[in-house]
Amino acid sequence: MYERTIYSLNQLILNQEEMIESYGRMIKDIEDHELKKILKNIQESHFTQMMVLSDRIIELGGNPKFDIGLIGTIDDMRYNKDRKKALTDLENARVSLDAEKFLVEKLSFFGIDEIEKTSMELIQKSVNTQKDNIKQLEEYITQKEQFQ
Repeated sequence: MYERTIYSLNQLILNQEEMIESYGRMIKDIEDHELKKILKNIQESHFTQMMVLSDRIIELGGNPKFDIGLIGTIDDMRYNKDRKKALTDLENARVSLDAEKFLVEKLSFFGIDEIEKTSMELIQKSVNTQKDNIKQLEEYITQKEQFQ
């Protein structure tokens, strides 16, 4: 009955998991303590969102799927390539900002006709959380650009 919703929520779980993994790799290279704290908080927000989606799938009678998959593998390759470039903290913040904006775009594609109401409300909460993450990153970037 909820197969389409379960499938869509599982896709979102994979997106959240990819974000968690990406931040995990990025955080260890960050020198600025303020940015490190921001990125850890964002990473935790993705984990929380992933668990909420997982719980909803279980409530609907489905099984949450956790697997970093092909996109995660590509991200690993891109990350290792970018590490050779030695990105600055500000560049890492910009990469994070782009990723957060992309996820908001992806989340915004879901329509009420595709997913049942409660799950749609969870997705909207996730969009709001991502927008908060974007705001934090934009403030950090603006502050650092002023001192360059």
